[in-house]
Formats: sequence, C-alpha cells, structure tokens
Amino acid sequence: MLRLVLVQPDAVSLGSAEIGNICGDAVSDYEVTVFDGRFDLLGSATVRRYARWSAPVYDLVLRCVCHALFGAEDRLCGRAVPAASVPPELEARIEFVPGGRASSRRVLMSWRFERTESDIFCAVLDHDTAHAELKVLRGWSPQQRNAWLLVLQTWCMQLWGKPEVGPRFPALEVPLHGEPGHQYVRMRDIPAHARATFEKRMSGRTRPYIEGVADAVFPWDWTDFLAGWR
Repeated sequence: MLRLVLVQPDAVSLGSAEIGNICGDAVSDYEVTVFDGRFDLLGSATVRRYARWSAPVYDLVLRCVCHALFGAEDRLCGRAVPAASVPPELEARIEFVPGGRASSRRVLMSWRFERTESDIFCAVLDHDTAHAELKVLRGWSPQQRNAWLLVLQTWCMQLWGKPEVGPRFPALEVPLHGEPGHQYVRMRDIPAHARATFEKRMSGRTRPYIEGVADAVFPWDWTDFLAGWR
C-alpha cells in the first residue's frame, strides 16, 4: 500500500490518502481513499489499467487523489478542493506500507514547503537515491493557498512543467541484449525512478555473468519487478 500524508512540523495532519493495488500485474488497478486531517472521508475512486513504474511514484498518487477528489485522474478543480490552508511549513510524504503494516513503512519521497509573503520554497528528497533538489514557486496564487492544490500542482510542475495534469506516461520498455536463450537486461537502461528500487530488491540475487558487462540482470527478474512479484 502507498500512503500520502500532509503534515505540519508539529505532526498535525492536514490530510492523507491510502492507495492499494487491487488487481493486475505490470498493468494494474488501484483503489484510493482520501481523508481530511480528522480522518473523515473526503472521497474514493479506482484508477484502472495503470502501467506500473511508467513514471515516478507521485504520478500514480497524483492521479489517484485527483480521481477521488475531482472525479477524474486528469482534473484539478480549485472550487472542489477540500479546505486545508497552507501553513508556514508543510511536509508531504509518500510512504510504502507493505501489507498495511505501519511498523514496516518507509518513506519513498518527501516535499517540504516553506512559504513567505510572496514565494514558496520546496525541498524535494528521493529517499531511495538520496537525490535532493530545491524548487522556488514564485508569486504563489490564491489557488496555491490550499495545501492539497499546492502539493498536486507542484507534482504537475515536476512532471510536465505546468500546473496541470498531463497524459499518462507509456509503459516502460527496456531493451534486451545478447542472443536468444542468453539474453539480459542492463541496469543502465532502466529509468532512474525505477532503477534504485529495483537494485534494492535485487540485493542477494544471482546475476548473469557477461564478460565486460557489470550491470547485467536476468530478464525475468525485471519483468517480475514490473509485475509486483519482486
């Protein structure tokens, strides 16, 4: 299960969302429920036929939350957004909660917002790769004064360069190398947003020996990963 939480520095919750894979493998259906800071239900929905790992994890979370709050995965509606004003400091976290067990949860990505009178500073951290970047949102608009819209539009800016939800990304296609019967996948060909997690899950696994190729993995390990079996 994936979990999105919006919190203030004092751990006061502004809202959350829970997203679960309900069927499928490399292409899956996801069920989402969205709650306000008091854990009252704001909305629920199902995002269907989503290609796993086709984009960074926040693309899936964005689509699920938009579908639950606004009725479609590609819709952002300021008039329908739940009331949640932006505090001086805000953190959005996406957590992986295997089997729904809180004791096993780990943070995948986090966004820390700090607002001034005219701008918002956002520190983005990918916890798998330790890659961090700072974004400055100049002249934030009245719509961005809502915590939900601020987070969702920030993700849109990261993915498409504009505060609107873009089209779905195509399913990942990683080339096969070698001859039939002796084929392999190279880590370098896997997009960065999936590579770090795949490398972690390959820890301790047997890999093919290919002379001169240090990053080879068996094709079935990659396809199992895409299907959620690894």
